[in-house]
Amino acid sequence: MLVEPRSGARIESECFIRHADAFLRHEPTAKALRPEVVIRFGAPHASKVMAGWLRDAECEMVVVGESPFLIDPDRRCTMHVIANPDAVCEDVLKVVARSAAAPAWLGGWVAAEQSSRKVIASLLDDEAALSEPGVARTVAAALPRGASLMVSSSMPVRDLEWYAGATDHLRVLANRGANGIDGVVSSAVGVALASGAPTGLLIGDIAFLHDSNGLVALRHRPADLRIVVIDNDGGGIFSFLPQRNTLATDRFEQLFGTPHGTDLAVLANAHGLAVESVSTTAQLRAALVAQGPRVIVVRTNRDRNVQQHDDLHAAVARALDGA
Repeated sequence: MLVEPRSGARIESECFIRHADAFLRHEPTAKALRPEVVIRFGAPHASKVMAGWLRDAECEMVVVGESPFLIDPDRRCTMHVIANPDAVCEDVLKVVARSAAAPAWLGGWVAAEQSSRKVIASLLDDEAALSEPGVARTVAAALPRGASLMVSSSMPVRDLEWYAGATDHLRVLANRGANGIDGVVSSAVGVALASGAPTGLLIGDIAFLHDSNGLVALRHRPADLRIVVIDNDGGGIFSFLPQRNTLATDRFEQLFGTPHGTDLAVLANAHGLAVESVSTTAQLRAALVAQGPRVIVVRTNRDRNVQQHDDLHAAVARALDGA
């Protein structure tokens, strides 16, 4: 089971794969783990690496869901089953139980996942200086059982999918699709007020600014909302794209980086909210303990963020080479 946080099935089990994005970047591993059939429940994962791996595998792709509308951006679906996912799982398990397992193939998945978990935990847990992957991992782990976690589009939802541990103690929500980064703060406020439970929001600075008027609803409302803003002064996801190295820096910043130069702590204070800036894992954990509404700002650097992602993937590859 390849599970991402929004599925609600990201439990602590060796059979539930959390870090496929990391180890499928390792070509020998990706090739060895190619499937014959994939059954997908729900929307596609955010991982471009996983999408590319499925495309290269040229396998049968069965998409299961109760909606007649098919989300299949890569046109990989070979069968669309409109049915209750629970009923489909029960029927599939009856067949799987009678099938002969392929121990080497299954063992390869488990070994790759375990190696990736160890590397990611060793590099991200208790960081002296927080990285963006470390922020996502810490937020998911630190929120209390029964809490909700709203995660914004762009890098936050990807970092949560790629680097967080088990998230079955949380209800993970995200606005995905045509809405982009609009309305994320307001959505999180609604989740916190409707649920009455502790709620976290993991969001980037541009998305935070796009819906900063949503903060107005917090000042006089009993919402236990803890907003963690990753402030890298711009659109961090674009630094991972080819244009970062093909355009002159000033042109890239004008068109894609879009630095805003806004002091987000001052903005939150202007709305009467408690604000805290943190830079270490320990500080972030402590800040997440306090009830909201409150804003927690983590300042990062876009170029350094790309290098930190590359370093993580290289470390996983080294572990797989040595396995």
